[in-house]
Amino acid sequence: MRVLIFEDEPQLRLRISQLLEEQGYTVMSFAAPSKALEALEEPHEFPKLALLDIKLDNLSTSQVEEEVRKGFPQETAGIELARRILAKKKIPIIFLTGYGNLFEDAQPIGAAVFFEKGKIDLASVITNVNQAIFNYHNDEVYRPNFRLLPKGKICINYNPGGGRTDGPVFRRVILEIEDILFYEADGTVTRIFVKDRDNPYVLGMQLGSFNAQLETVIQQKNIEPPFYQVYRGKYANLNQIISYDQENIYFSSNDRLQCPLNRSSYHYISQELFPPFKG
Repeated sequence: MRVLIFEDEPQLRLRISQLLEEQGYTVMSFAAPSKALEALEEPHEFPKLALLDIKLDNLSTSQVEEEVRKGFPQETAGIELARRILAKKKIPIIFLTGYGNLFEDAQPIGAAVFFEKGKIDLASVITNVNQAIFNYHNDEVYRPNFRLLPKGKICINYNPGGGRTDGPVFRRVILEIEDILFYEADGTVTRIFVKDRDNPYVLGMQLGSFNAQLETVIQQKNIEPPFYQVYRGKYANLNQIISYDQENIYFSSNDRLQCPLNRSSYHYISQELFPPFKG
């Protein structure tokens, strides 16, 4: 899944790009809105999501003046960029800014997510990406014409050769979302663990691409998203947990299928999702 980033603060732009790339996303990042817009004219896949700074406050005076001449106001450059992107193709938008008062100016854009600058970590970035996709899918104006068949199911290209992604993919598998216990990503390989199967399905696709299909199916079925990131690159179906401890969650009584937990996920599961019964 390709993501476009416009952020004029170099370190922040690099940090967000790295976090997304670690999750399997393909990132296009730019310091100036005009450069981001120019890149959309290149013959490559159009981004599926855009994460946009709003205000120009880290460019030089001459650079800001150049952007203004090209139609990008200093105070609302990212909002103008969003308008021009959406004129080409409707995609989810995330506005990233340290100025909360600018969010109101961005409201007319539609089903966008507003991400205040602060501590940028993996959880906050992924949460906002997922929220933007969810908002996009559930807004009547933004809602795309989904043609994923069979409707409401996951249809994947499965590589029986294991982790190899250089050979041909010759089998397609249709899954019910309820049968997916958890999934994980390692570079460009995504593994899906399902009920009644000893070995995972190994997909020659990036995590971002699989997440996009998953979000589509969740929207089609009109259900609450059941998957939660419990560890780096690992997402568990909270409806299928059999038991858990401080290190792992388990999906079978014989502990055959398990997935590691980080500290924050353990706290969420033990204190909010499945708190101990106190009689």
